[in-house]
Amino acid sequence: MKTLELIAAIRKRIAGGYAGADGRLPNIGEIAKDFSVSPMTAQKAIRALVEAGVLTSTRRKGVFLKQPASSGMARVGIVSMYYTNCTSAAAYLSAFSSYLISGVEILKSTGIRIVRLDRDDLKGKPEQVKQILEELDSMIITYGCLDNDTLPYLLSWRKPVVVIQHEEFCAFPFHQVIPDLESGFARLALFFAERKISRLLVATNREPIHLARVRVLKQVLSGFYAMRDCHIETLEVPSCPSDLGRIAGQRLGELILRTKVPYDVIVTPSDFIAFGVIDTMSKSGKSFGVDYRLVSYDNLEADSYLPLNEPVLTCVGKHPDRISAAAANLILSLKQLGAENRFLCKVPCDLTIRQTMT
Repeated sequence: MKTLELIAAIRKRIAGGYAGADGRLPNIGEIAKDFSVSPMTAQKAIRALVEAGVLTSTRRKGVFLKQPASSGMARVGIVSMYYTNCTSAAAYLSAFSSYLISGVEILKSTGIRIVRLDRDDLKGKPEQVKQILEELDSMIITYGCLDNDTLPYLLSWRKPVVVIQHEEFCAFPFHQVIPDLESGFARLALFFAERKISRLLVATNREPIHLARVRVLKQVLSGFYAMRDCHIETLEVPSCPSDLGRIAGQRLGELILRTKVPYDVIVTPSDFIAFGVIDTMSKSGKSFGVDYRLVSYDNLEADSYLPLNEPVLTCVGKHPDRISAAAANLILSLKQLGAENRFLCKVPCDLTIRQTMT
């Protein structure tokens, strides 16, 4: 990789949260290793970014992301939606609030004023919406708030918008931060291969985001040599209004109990669905980790949502706190990185092994 290519790659990585919470970048040796270049090439790229004003170098302390006192981001709007008809307020808060907390804290620590908004605030009378937008310098918005009512305002608003809480890059011309599903499912594929697990029963509802996760899972498994003989059977049920997935999971559990298809592991694209499956299986006297094995996606239990009183789910986790932090750091860095560019950032997922696979 040439120096100019490395500079561009580091810029993109910075936009995705490469710097630590204090703004410090890894040392030259670590950067060289991360990008598979020589320490000399890494040093040249960092020196160029310091000269460009993207980074600042402090003797004996390291290289830091230059925190712009003049970032031009004095007021940042945080736009999310609230499911007032959700069957479980605690479940909703666990699933979605952590997408915002760490990012808000980072922005506040720099003196930025946070303006909290609901999706409905961007769906009022045109003059009211324009007044709201005029008072903001940039915005972090959850994907669910983008619709036919809000998009016209945002597309004509010539200020930075960062979209989070989605798991595929969307076509809209905004900055975006999403979880790297492929990295998490690759870890899961390796886990399955090491244990010679080859028969998967995927249980999902028809929620678009859940179907998208299933699609990526299948793509990763099909491209993983050690899983070339993997057999995947899929069970689907309709989505239910106001249900985050647990009701669907209970219905899927009933289908699983009746299925004649042999399987090694049940895979669900949502912890809520997984909890519903466990509900039904438990009522039938079946215990996870003993009578069946289960893997999910989310890792809500890491955010203290514990419907079974303790963490039990083996799952691929998306780290919404890191996504939120990456979005905040992107907002802070846009002036140095080039606000005219569109940044699409991925945050790695990981795999946590718990009782449902032991």
